[in-house]
Amino acid sequence: MVTSHVFNFIIFCLIILNTLVLANEGYPSSPAKKEIMFYCNEFFTWIFFAELVFKIIGLGPRNYVGDSYNVFDSVVVMISLIDWIIAMSVDVDSLGSAAAALQAIKALRLLRMIKLARSWGDMQTILKKTYLSLAELFYVFVILFLFIYIFALLGMELFANKCRFTPNLDGDLVEDVQMAYAADWTMEAPRENFDDTVMALTTVFIITLGEDWPGVMYNYTRIYNNSRLIMLYFIITYSIGNFAMLSLFTAVLLSKFEEKDDDIENESN
Repeated sequence: MVTSHVFNFIIFCLIILNTLVLANEGYPSSPAKKEIMFYCNEFFTWIFFAELVFKIIGLGPRNYVGDSYNVFDSVVVMISLIDWIIAMSVDVDSLGSAAAALQAIKALRLLRMIKLARSWGDMQTILKKTYLSLAELFYVFVILFLFIYIFALLGMELFANKCRFTPNLDGDLVEDVQMAYAADWTMEAPRENFDDTVMALTTVFIITLGEDWPGVMYNYTRIYNNSRLIMLYFIITYSIGNFAMLSLFTAVLLSKFEEKDDDIENESN
């Protein structure tokens, strides 16, 4: 029964419905909606638990564990049961900040969508090719990290603790930071800064992605009287990081999609 097309189609539809229910959660929610969502989640939790039991009985424990999709599904089912037990045991509203962790556990149930790859051939092919690309992408990640690290260190040499703003609404640039420190002024660093290694790495990563990098450049070129040499730092960082490194990442990833399916099958075996 558990290997029949009808059974798998029913599970396929239930996964879609469960995903729609999870996507319908929002804040703020009325008490009535919260109650409906709770019972819907409880229903799907026990339905998928019943599927797990039926498959273990129908396939046998050894055959069940031998299928990676079944092992993955059992982990998701256990996560759903933990979430249900917590929801039944404590008042979620009284958890405070810990409620965010509970929401994260609940979101993990969306991983059940990966099960659709079994009955959705094209999706299974995409996942397999992406997985096979990871080994080659590792070296791209290493090169990208070295690039970000080098430019982060250079940024720290040029800009660390040199860009500060007054904490008023206008956020005026402090032109003489050293004098302001000596006078014990209250100052604020920009959100993207090079004051320590972690923030420098984060700032270079943001520039690499192209997220408002002209604004970051404008903040730091002003402390050097709009020097064009300083502008070059940001232009080179963005150009190499975005156009070269991320394009290389995309090229390596897409190279597997250009291979024939037979070659992919041989590599995975």
